[in-house]
Amino acid sequence: MIIWQSEIEIILNELLARGKKEIILSPLYGNESIFNYNLENQKLFLKTSSSKWKSFMKEIIEQNSLSKEAIKELPEFNDIIKAVTSSGLLIPEGIDDLIDEIKKYLVPSKRINRRKRFLIALDTNQLIDNLMSCYIEKEFSSIENIQARNFISYVISSWVTYERDCFLRTEKNRGINELDVKFKQIGFNLREKIDKRSRLGYSIFSELKSLEESYHLLECKMDSNRRNEVIRDKNLKDQAIIDEYEDYKKSLKDIKFVYVTSDDQSFGISKIESIKIKVPMKIPSAIECCFENGAKLIYQLTLFLGFLKINNYKIRFDIYYPGKEHNDWENRKLKFNCSDKTFEERIKNLIKLTRKFNSICNN
Repeated sequence: MIIWQSEIEIILNELLARGKKEIILSPLYGNESIFNYNLENQKLFLKTSSSKWKSFMKEIIEQNSLSKEAIKELPEFNDIIKAVTSSGLLIPEGIDDLIDEIKKYLVPSKRINRRKRFLIALDTNQLIDNLMSCYIEKEFSSIENIQARNFISYVISSWVTYERDCFLRTEKNRGINELDVKFKQIGFNLREKIDKRSRLGYSIFSELKSLEESYHLLECKMDSNRRNEVIRDKNLKDQAIIDEYEDYKKSLKDIKFVYVTSDDQSFGISKIESIKIKVPMKIPSAIECCFENGAKLIYQLTLFLGFLKINNYKIRFDIYYPGKEHNDWENRKLKFNCSDKTFEERIKNLIKLTRKFNSICNN
């Protein structure tokens, strides 16, 4: 069944209702656990570490004699940290600085009445890893700050979306084809033309688009010769992104423009005010995790890993790719199935009822 990210909460609630107080989140291959999720107390417990994950990956590589191309497609421990961060469970370094800047500029009512805006310009890693948008949305959805939310917008350089698209695979990707063959017995199938970084990048881009007039995608004004030069030289892309933002800023009045980056190289080389937001170094051993955040985490982990298992009822989530166009990734859906068909049918019925109820309420 194809489900939305938010509908994963229905599965978590039903597991708890059936007495499943704890579930284990694992990758599709091997026996390594990533998290134990206590549904009753709504707490997440880390079951792996950077060193354990490296050993686990090494074991997978050696057992299957994987080539360098296939190894590149395997997830790293840092991917797990990014998934936890973008789920709103782990505060990224520097997010407080950005939120403070927004509050200083927007929250006083006299400034809001003057219709000023706060523009957040994203670098490529910010779009792909989504280290900050959920924290901003949460902070400025509170009653005391909600008015300010209408004056916050995201700006995305054409070079940022270009770099995101550079992660697209070809249909003949040797690494994925190799994993498909060697992991065939466990149902591994990742023939899509897109890797984990681009999957997440398209997903977050979709999230920003859904915020109604809260983002602006810039068009490249560079002549073809200069554009080809930048495309050929990776070192020129950071400057091209900043140049595009600086040029856009010149056409604006009465705004606060902040460039948000996690890249040490691009931080500080712009005339635009910059704030660095980075992935935390580690995950705490225990994290408070409500079902809403749990659903987001399962979605993000599935995007990074391609698949995710839950031990109870042998539940499995797969990435969902509905077509051949890159924009088909602009959704927040997953494939859900499990070995217990009675439980699976129960979930399908609950989701159908929820969708019907929501449809009635919206109409």
